[in-house]
Amino acid sequence: MLRIQSANKTTSVHIGFFMALPFWSNSYSGLDGYSGQEVYSPVNTSSPPRIHLNGGFMHREGHLDDVYWALRIGLGSTAFLAGLDKFTNLLTHWEKYLAPQVREQLPVSEKTFMYGVGVIEMLVGLGVLTNQTKLASYAASAWLLGIAGNLVLNGDYDIAVRDVNMALAAFALARSEGSRQSAAEYEYSGEDTGLESAA
Repeated sequence: MLRIQSANKTTSVHIGFFMALPFWSNSYSGLDGYSGQEVYSPVNTSSPPRIHLNGGFMHREGHLDDVYWALRIGLGSTAFLAGLDKFTNLLTHWEKYLAPQVREQLPVSEKTFMYGVGVIEMLVGLGVLTNQTKLASYAASAWLLGIAGNLVLNGDYDIAVRDVNMALAAFALARSEGSRQSAAEYEYSGEDTGLESAA
């Protein structure tokens, strides 16, 4: 508490922890020591990014959108191009990454098997890039973990670690897409409630 002495009266000003609010805070409040009334003082007129809250999820606009789109475009295009390259082998000869245990169990030739892998990866990539992002991202995460297991059996440990990290990124994208969908549904239901109230 800071006490200010003047000729006519003494005014007490209470300074609370609200002075330590984050820089983006719009305002702080406290009690005027003389009148005992609550006062409201603006700190910053700029608005912070909106945060959507509904049940157990939180989605913050702005920075999270950048992360979301980076993951979506990066993972989707990588999956599609890797699948497409199964038919051309321009990047590498994919058959060499098949573990011996897997080769022995294949009902078809290695080349035919890779064609099938390519089709699946292109479909997953298209799903991530279009309107099936959540489902396709979960599929990509599981698929990459399976590939990592094959690579471990084949002794390609460094590439397996990379694919595990990509699987985690795909899982994060799926969760982020779920958060965005929930936020959109919450805003839509709020608009409907507002329209019903107005009617």
